[in-house]
Amino acid sequence: MITVTECAAAGLYRLLEYHEAPHGQGVKLRACCKGGIGMTIDKPGEGDKVIWRHGRPLLVIDRGVVEFLEGTVLHCESMEIGGQRGMRFHLQSAGRRG
Repeated sequence: MITVTECAAAGLYRLLEYHEAPHGQGVKLRACCKGGIGMTIDKPGEGDKVIWRHGRPLLVIDRGVVEFLEGTVLHCESMEIGGQRGMRFHLQSAGRRG
């Protein structure tokens, strides 16, 4: 399963609030057409893995990428681009630091 850092959990909550996500939806990681991992807001589907916080899905991992993301850590860092504050999420192997 994926480990979610406290900073990443806070960032995911901010995304859900900003997009006014319904209570049953979370931030979902899924395969992108270019072979990467993308984020969307969606409800869990059959076979998806879900990380729950405070009685709601915080992070939903699409069943198609669960095995690929096994043992990773989701990080988040604040950043500023063109005077706008934002967040950058990234996945890292749990055995790797830095």
